[in-house]
Amino acid sequence: MKIIFKIILQYYLKYLTKFILFIYKPTIIAIAGSANKTFVRYEITRILNKNGIKTRTNNKSFNTEIGLPLAVLNLQSGYNSYKKWLSVIVKALFNIFSSNYPRVLVLELGISNPGDMKYLLSIIKPDISIITDITQRYLESFNDMDIMAGEYELLIKKTKLSGLIILNNDNARINKLLIPNLKNIITFGFKDGSDWRITNAVKTEYKQLININFSDHNLKVTKQYILERFGQHHVYSLTIGLIINHYLNENNKAQLLPKKIH
Repeated sequence: MKIIFKIILQYYLKYLTKFILFIYKPTIIAIAGSANKTFVRYEITRILNKNGIKTRTNNKSFNTEIGLPLAVLNLQSGYNSYKKWLSVIVKALFNIFSSNYPRVLVLELGISNPGDMKYLLSIIKPDISIITDITQRYLESFNDMDIMAGEYELLIKKTKLSGLIILNNDNARINKLLIPNLKNIITFGFKDGSDWRITNAVKTEYKQLININFSDHNLKVTKQYILERFGQHHVYSLTIGLIINHYLNENNKAQLLPKKIH
């Protein structure tokens, strides 16, 4: 009974989610990688909302075949309760009539088995895709790293041609990914050659300071940022958020943002 219910629930949420996305057409930002997805997701949402772009992400790390639709629909899981799931099913329908749907959705894509990415990309079509890193985490479910890397190559391939792909230039495995021609790529990292390069990282007792160097309309720009949290993952998260904010606010990228629905 549980298996049958899960299958019915999974496909109900999938097709309702696709219908909602068809109606409201939000800009979709998809985050994938072995780690740091959640920090990146929150930082992107914080920066875009701060800069006046109505953005939403889910409070939970919902990133699976059932979790991803819940994230899009902004609903909680029913976990092991049939009663709670019935409530979720009813609430999901009300998303069709939302008068305050966000212009941007920031979503996680969780990959733990071969074929996971293909299924998740049958639900959403990303405008912007981010790969935070690729490590041996979850490797036990794959025969080798090449098969795992293929999941991320599929994400790159399926990102909208008019969209953006953001890659961690410090990760050796990411640098080996096969990237189709005509894709718009921005790299970030501490490594030389990164499009958005992080330099002069200094830690004090209570904060860390970094410089971020990038080109803006062929002009070289360096900006300093202060982080009140420690760790490379926070530096990466801030950098990714700044890249996306800069990209969406460029005049020639304005078409990526859907019109406000009144």
